[in-house]
Amino acid sequence: FANDGKLLLQDAYARWCASSDNNIGAHVRSDFRITSPPPNARYQIDPVLPSSQQMVELTAACASDVEWFVNDARVAPAHDGRFFWQLAAGEWNVRALSRGKISQEKITVEGIIGAN
Repeated sequence: FANDGKLLLQDAYARWCASSDNNIGAHVRSDFRITSPPPNARYQIDPVLPSSQQMVELTAACASDVEWFVNDARVAPAHDGRFFWQLAAGEWNVRALSRGKISQEKITVEGIIGAN
């Protein structure tokens, strides 16, 4: 348990801790860091799927009140409080800020193969 009496869980529970399902206020033991997308992730845009279905969820371990930025553009939360970023071709810097702490990851999104 944390000093505030709340349950501390392993990193594997980071997404659950950050979700609205965490009605007990549990925390993750680890330091503040981005858990999704993973470090140096590579994605490819799928020509078959609608662009609205090609997103990555942004999550961080051990944090609440996180602000998200992709290449310095702020990402607004969805109606349920979760954060999603729509894939776009290029190199991207994903940054999370929470209570004076910063975590960053670089990701690559490849465009549609054969597109000009």
